[in-house]
Amino acid sequence: NKNLTAFQAPGYREFIQCLKGTISEKDATSKTKVKTRNYAKRQFTWFRKLKEITWFDVSDGYRNCVKNISDLIVRTGW
Repeated sequence: NKNLTAFQAPGYREFIQCLKGTISEKDATSKTKVKTRNYAKRQFTWFRKLKEITWFDVSDGYRNCVKNISDLIVRTGW
């Protein structure tokens, strides 16, 4: 059922259109990428408003991220 909530996620509608032959695989991929990027921007904007969120830089590597999380837990008694 195309009205289900899950089908509102980026990519589903495009994939179905591709299967039906109404758009090409290339167009489906391109549209999915744009919708995914826009969705991520909206999420980031929403999360940025929440002051209680603690962000961790995962580009520092797994061990540093885990250390920072455990330090936060110890520091806050979470």
